[in-house]
Amino acid sequence: MSRWKRLGMAFVFAAALTGSGSFLAPVEAAGPPGLCARLQDGIRVLTDLAEAYPDNPLIAAFLAAAKDSYAARCQ
Repeated sequence: MSRWKRLGMAFVFAAALTGSGSFLAPVEAAGPPGLCARLQDGIRVLTDLAEAYPDNPLIAAFLAAAKDSYAARCQ
């Protein structure tokens, strides 16, 4: 499997864990009870990807958005 295909599959997996972009929704939108747990899982996966691909700005952007959403909704 090519590197880009593996990276694409990792993004799909991370998006599925975080609720398919739910971390980009407005803060006012009430999330389901498991949202914080899904965000933590997504952050963990994205952090691992960021360590594996440190020069990828897309991973960094997704990670920053997930962390911001977690800070706004779960703390």
